[in-house]
Amino acid sequence: MRGVDFSDSDLYASLFRSSDLQGARFSSSILSKCDFTDAKNYEIHLNHNRVTDAVFSFPEAINLLNGFDIRVKY
Repeated sequence: MRGVDFSDSDLYASLFRSSDLQGARFSSSILSKCDFTDAKNYEIHLNHNRVTDAVFSFPEAINLLNGFDIRVKY
């Protein structure tokens, strides 16, 4: 799913398991109840998408903090 534009999409309960989402665009998308287990290379801004009850795997889930003015130390 590299480079797919999911902007303004209703993806409620979609399965993205083990997907490579490099370059995929999520903007004003509904991602509620989506499963991103073992997905990689995604960039989803939590302030610009509805992401309630979605599932993500560590360590990729740390990417959800991109776009916030914070630093995470390992």
